[in-house]
Amino acid sequence: MFGALGWILRRRRHHPHHFGYSLLALLLALGSVDASPAFRQITELVKSQSRDGDPDFAAYYKEPSKTIPDPKLNLVYIYGESLERTYFDNEAFPDLTPELGALKNEGLDFSHTQQLPGTDYTIAGMVASQCGIPLFAPFEGNASASVSSFFPQNICLGDILKNSGYQNYFVQGANLRFAGKDVFLKSHGFDHLFGSEELKSVVADPHYRNDWGFYDDTVLDEAWKKFEELSRSGQRFSLFTLTVDTHHPDGFISRTCNRKKYDFDGKTNQSFSAVSCSQENIATFINKIQSVTVV
Repeated sequence: MFGALGWILRRRRHHPHHFGYSLLALLLALGSVDASPAFRQITELVKSQSRDGDPDFAAYYKEPSKTIPDPKLNLVYIYGESLERTYFDNEAFPDLTPELGALKNEGLDFSHTQQLPGTDYTIAGMVASQCGIPLFAPFEGNASASVSSFFPQNICLGDILKNSGYQNYFVQGANLRFAGKDVFLKSHGFDHLFGSEELKSVVADPHYRNDWGFYDDTVLDEAWKKFEELSRSGQRFSLFTLTVDTHHPDGFISRTCNRKKYDFDGKTNQSFSAVSCSQENIATFINKIQSVTVV
């Protein structure tokens, strides 16, 4: 669109009074503004402030303490890519998430939550979950690799953990540079990061990859190895990991899971099959941790 606008403006210089060129240039200019990531971000921000009811962000946001007094437990934090709560509705999707659903029912489940603007894509969800604030920025969401830091004045979970004596680890199958995850994590207390580049020299099969990087079974196996290593070390640690097999539109199916196929409306659905497989891998990872120790 920007290229077309530039071409029209060059043509218009040779025909300054041509109504058609002028009208087309105006329409393209308006379209370019609408396509701008900054315009879309600002629009979302305005919408969020104009909904019914008074804005309550300032009332609820509290600057957190910088340390945890007398920390006793290690932390394992799993981001399930696009693994939304809808998938756990057994009436809508029978037997889609049995293993992870069983763990959900046994644990503390924060239900009746709502997705807010600035929290609805991966890096934004990570920022919101660790810093307590949405990610509004003057660029398209996944272009955040271009920034040099994320909210450097804010205290986020990684900062609190590091200040409390934790060594913070992050493991994922995709490239860490995508969407600036490496920048965000390094800005907030994470010193040990493992993505596709870091894992390719240590995984059993470096050629076993999907479009994003390593499959979930590989990533969670590496996370488990790291958990075992850190547990033996006796040091205080946090271990964060991010799956990717359930990334839209169709997802990817790890070769080691038992649940490789899920039928919906009488036909095999690739996306739901990826969900069923990934939740099995996540549940296996959690069960292994629970079987050996209290974190």
